[in-house]
Amino acid sequence: MYNYSSSGAVTFSEYTDSDMMKRLRLGANFGLIDTSVFSLALSGGLYQGAYTAGADLELFILKLNFATYEEQLGTGSVDIADRRYMAKLGIGW
Repeated sequence: MYNYSSSGAVTFSEYTDSDMMKRLRLGANFGLIDTSVFSLALSGGLYQGAYTAGADLELFILKLNFATYEEQLGTGSVDIADRRYMAKLGIGW
C-alpha cells in the first residue's frame, strides 16, 4: 500500500490480511430429482464469508441454471460487498 504525505513523501507498506473467512471456499451440490425428462439440483456454499446458492433445472431439451455469490471488494478495513447473479438458458439434446 502506498501512503502519500502532505510533504510529498511516499512510503510503501506490505498489505497483510489474516482473515480466514475471506479465504474459505466451501460448497455442496444436491441432486434432488434425476429422471430421463426432468432433473433438479440445488447448490449452496460459502465464498469469502458470504453465502452462495444455485439451481440447475433440466426439462426435456431445456436447461436453466441460476447462481448467486458475493465478493468482498477492498483492503479489509473498507470492505464493500458486491453480490452478483448469473442465469443461463440453453437447449441441448
